Formats: sequence, C-alpha cells, structure tokens
Amino acid sequence: MSEDVKFSEESLRRIASQKISFRYSVKIHAIFYILVNILLIAINAIFISDIFLLSNWWAIYPALGWLIGLMIHASAYALYARGTSNATRGIVLHLVAYIFTTLFLIVIDFITTATLEWVLYPTLFWGLGMLGHLIISALVTKEKAPKVEEKPSKKERAIEKKMKKMRRRMKNV
Repeated sequence: MSEDVKFSEESLRRIASQKISFRYSVKIHAIFYILVNILLIAINAIFISDIFLLSNWWAIYPALGWLIGLMIHASAYALYARGTSNATRGIVLHLVAYIFTTLFLIVIDFITTATLEWVLYPTLFWGLGMLGHLIISALVTKEKAPKVEEKPSKKERAIEKKMKKMRRRMKNV
C-alpha cells in the first residue's frame, strides 16, 4: 500500500518560500536582461556608421547568448515548481539549451555568411546526441507505473472498524 506523504506546516512554508524566491530570481533576471540589452542596442546604434548593415549590430550576440541562460533558468524554475522528476528535468534543460543555442548559431551563421552553411553540422550532431541522451535516459530511468490500490474487502473494513473500537477501549481502561 502506498502512503500519503504528510508535510509539516514548517516544511510546506519552506517549500513555498523556495518557490517564491526562485520565481523572483527569474523575474529579476528577465528585467535586467531587458534593461541591459536595451542599453547595449542603444550604444550599438549610436556608434555604428551604417545602421542598415546587419554585421554592424554586435549587440545581438550578448542578447542571444544571455537568452540561452535566461531560458534555462526559467525552464528550471518551471520544472521545479511543477515537481518534475530529476530525469525529466535533465532532458528538458538539455533540450532548451539545444534549441536556444541552435538559434544563436543560426543567427551567427546568417550574419557572417548570409547563408546557412556550417550551422547544419553542429545542429545535426548535437541533435543526434540529444536523441541518444533521450533514449538512454528512457531506458535507465524507466519508471514503473504505480500499482492500483485495491479497495479493502468488506471483511478487512470490518476488521479495521473492530480494531479501532478495541483501541478506544484500551485507552479508556
């Protein structure tokens, strides 16, 4: 039989406090991401000679690089807040890093070559690595489905009821 997990008020307060702190941390990082990147774009715009030449916009690199970290941070919070298992968290965080790093590499490839030449190689090989990671993780951390609890029989319920009565009598004696 599985037992319900009981948390004390102190434990629940600590868990709630951690979730709130983590959520505030993500919000603060997002606010600073926006403010700093607005500043960098403004500095970039002031000091470039040709505003229409895409390769002059260096501010896009720190913005995309920082976006990778911000998305991992936000994903970690979302997974933690939902109580996701460690194995699932690892897969999702790797996937988020893969997606946003690939986006960053696509932008770099397009700005530097005006085509998508070399970005296909790291995207393909990292994607194969991600697929391998997913397969191995699924095999290693294969979780068994929880057993369905059977309802106690009428006899078992009667026994439990009788035991409760007997315990009460023992306390009164």
